[in-house]
Amino acid sequence: MKKSTTVLLVAVALLMGAAVGIGVRGATQDDSTVLVSLDYIESVLKPWVKEQTNGSDGSYTVVYLTKGQRLMADDALELVVRSGSANAISTTANLGLSDMTAGAEILNGAKVPVNHQVMVPRGDGRGIIITSSESYVMVRGPYTIE
Repeated sequence: MKKSTTVLLVAVALLMGAAVGIGVRGATQDDSTVLVSLDYIESVLKPWVKEQTNGSDGSYTVVYLTKGQRLMADDALELVVRSGSANAISTTANLGLSDMTAGAEILNGAKVPVNHQVMVPRGDGRGIIITSSESYVMVRGPYTIE
């Protein structure tokens, strides 16, 4: 997945470079060498690339949660429980959270290990519930706190 994002970003960078180069040269309306306009890049390509990279700048948000609060994925989500404890929430049998650190599935009700990179593939009722008095969780992607 990381390779496809890199390829996508390189392709967009090449298109942007071509458009800027044409703009600097002074393209005219009858110039048949114009591949893409700067307006197209700004209004179509940039929003599309941002959507493909999950609409974020790639950084984590640190979230403070207390016992009983639930952090639910609205879409694909990455999280790391930094302190405290949390259990997995999954409404679908045999589907849980992907523990990328251990290479394992964390099923509904199981403890989410501290400092493990955990992925939720989509917002279909999966998330975590805090079981300690307080917890700090690093989150990348869209979520709701309940």
